[in-house]
Amino acid sequence: MDDDTLNPQDPGDPEVVRRLEAFADARLSPSVAATTRMRAAVMTVAHRRAALMEADAASAVVVDPAPVPSGPSTPVAVATGRAGPGGAARWTWRPPVAAVMAGILTIGILGGMAYSTKAGGPLYDARIWAEAANLPTARSARAEAEVTRLDQRLEETQSASAEGDGHATEAALIAYSSIVIEAGEGSAGDPTASTTITVTVTRHILVLRYLADVVPAPARPAAQQAITSSTKVLDDLGGTSQQQGVH
Repeated sequence: MDDDTLNPQDPGDPEVVRRLEAFADARLSPSVAATTRMRAAVMTVAHRRAALMEADAASAVVVDPAPVPSGPSTPVAVATGRAGPGGAARWTWRPPVAAVMAGILTIGILGGMAYSTKAGGPLYDARIWAEAANLPTARSARAEAEVTRLDQRLEETQSASAEGDGHATEAALIAYSSIVIEAGEGSAGDPTASTTITVTVTRHILVLRYLADVVPAPARPAAQQAITSSTKVLDDLGGTSQQQGVH
């Protein structure tokens, strides 16, 4: 175990957790009024963006004389049909909105809705999705970003477990399992990226094995699944021998 990890058996650690929670309640949790203002700001940005997209759609139309091809290679887009002169169909293709939605969610997260986006919160899944939508495309950079996400999920697991919050602990572990599989698949074939993921996951397995015995009972199956998913990633990346060499 890392020296920085909270130990539930250490009588001093619950006091640290209590003080951190008190600080978070006093300084980090937004008031109802602040949350309302932030939500209004986010929705204003969303409505403005939607209005701009509608304006673009109305002014930039393209006549499509041939049927739109379908199949795995067809770009993902949204088409809006409009009747042109003589009844000919006119189509406007809108770009994918994933980046826009990720940006809106990021605004909300950075705006201070910490409670809603914490593990187990109502916007936690949206936060995980926004992280994935903004990952770099280069494999090495993506692997580094995935390592940061995995570290964050592990920290969330430890924090929620120390608070006795089984639901939040389970949510963080489930997210970890999903991310570690994606990280392994995204780094396969790139030696640098694979090494980055292998070293991190090897270290994390040791922590997960400890947590599997101390997290709240409802979260223990999720902890075992996180270990299974991590082990599979190491096997797929050829990191089994390295895992066995770590004590």
